[in-house]
Amino acid sequence: MSTRALVITCVGPDRAGLVGDLTGVIASAGGNILDSRMALLGGEFAIIMLVDVAADGHQPLQASLENHAATAGLVITLRDTSRTAAAAPGRSYRVRADTMDHPGIVQQVAAFFASHQCNIAELETSTWAAPHTGTTMFTLDMQVTVPATLASHVLREAFEQFCLDTDLDASLEPVGR
Repeated sequence: MSTRALVITCVGPDRAGLVGDLTGVIASAGGNILDSRMALLGGEFAIIMLVDVAADGHQPLQASLENHAATAGLVITLRDTSRTAAAAPGRSYRVRADTMDHPGIVQQVAAFFASHQCNIAELETSTWAAPHTGTTMFTLDMQVTVPATLASHVLREAFEQFCLDTDLDASLEPVGR
């Protein structure tokens, strides 16, 4: 049987049972969730999933999801994709950073890695209140793919200088160590 891979995104007001209802619609239409990320952001729930469905099941799945979205107050999109991402050549590194929150942190970090031809594979951020002072702090956790042509010590030295210049308390470590 021929299958299709779809990326499905869903955003809407959070409520108990939302994940069960949404995944029930997918399962009822013959969809198989291969990978997913879910988060509560403010009062909104957001999910992105990679779903495998029979080639002739795409339209019924889409219709079922659109019907569910209309009744549940959700915004849902479907997009054809491949089952696996083409792996970018290079080495994977985990980046963790903390700093006092201010606008532009993600853009600065993303621009730094882009300037070194590094691809961001995963990115998660959050804010939290510092103990005692209540100062809003920002945490960034990401995985980047570093091109094989970029020497590790060159990237590390540039990243350390970037962190000093932007007041980031950060680490850059190879994945798997």
